[in-house]
Order: sequence, then structure tokens, then C-alpha cells
Amino acid sequence: MFHKIFEESRFEIYESQESFIEYVQIEQQKSTKNQKLTVAELIKRMCNRYWCVEEMGDIKRIQSFISTLESFMNVILLQFYK
Repeated sequence: MFHKIFEESRFEIYESQESFIEYVQIEQQKSTKNQKLTVAELIKRMCNRYWCVEEMGDIKRIQSFISTLESFMNVILLQFYK
């Protein structure tokens, strides 16, 4: 079957395969960039929320925020450390 396809289309099959591979690589790069932007946005939101809590001046709330953040971060980091 491959032999028949090659006889009919010659190098066009290789050219189309190369185009497909380039397309997949570009899509993977876009996906990676979007993921990095998502992580950066999440970190920015967390920092902004911390600054809001800090502006309130309530030491107990600040400590609670940091403690809660640390707990959640430890769970996430340990889950993906392996």
C-alpha cells in the first residue's frame, strides 16, 4: 500500500509529512508558552492577594495567609517532585 502511495505521489508525501511535523512543533510551542503565561498569571494573582492582606495590617491574617499558602504549595510541590 505504501509503495502504491509513493508511486502516485512521489515526494509530495514526504513534503506533506514535513509540513505536518512543523505544524505539530509550532502547536507544542504555543501550548508551552500558554502554560508558562498561566503559571505567571497565577503567581501574580497570589502576590497581589498577599499585598492586599498585608495592607490590612492584621498580623494574624498575614500569618494565616502565609501559613495556608505554604501548606498548599508544599502539597503541590511534593506531588510533582517525583
